[in-house]
Amino acid sequence: MMVTSVWFGFWFSQLSLIQSVERAEFEMRRERLEKLQELLGSNHASREEVNRAASEKAIAEARVLAAEEVLQVKELEYERIKAQLDRRFIRSPVEGVVKRIHKDVGEFVAPTDPVVLTVVQMSW
Repeated sequence: MMVTSVWFGFWFSQLSLIQSVERAEFEMRRERLEKLQELLGSNHASREEVNRAASEKAIAEARVLAAEEVLQVKELEYERIKAQLDRRFIRSPVEGVVKRIHKDVGEFVAPTDPVVLTVVQMSW
């Protein structure tokens, strides 16, 4: 479980960094478009420049959304993997010591023969 948490933490931080970069890029493109629109009103910018800036802003916005979606997908993948690992752990309903192991590692545990190990309850 520890490896999964470390792996997720690493990728989460990397994806968060990418998302931050994409947001900064979007803000820069948005500000540039606003300035060019102001300049267009006083004939100091061409319509082509404004259109190009609007396209660049739309692309940057799409990249922000894509980064957010990737982050959400990775979070869901992490939760799925964590649930899969959690289902593979054996937990005893009592506190005690393992006396005997009835199955080998990797051996299938059938519903008709669910005994995996014997636990002896110790009272102190």
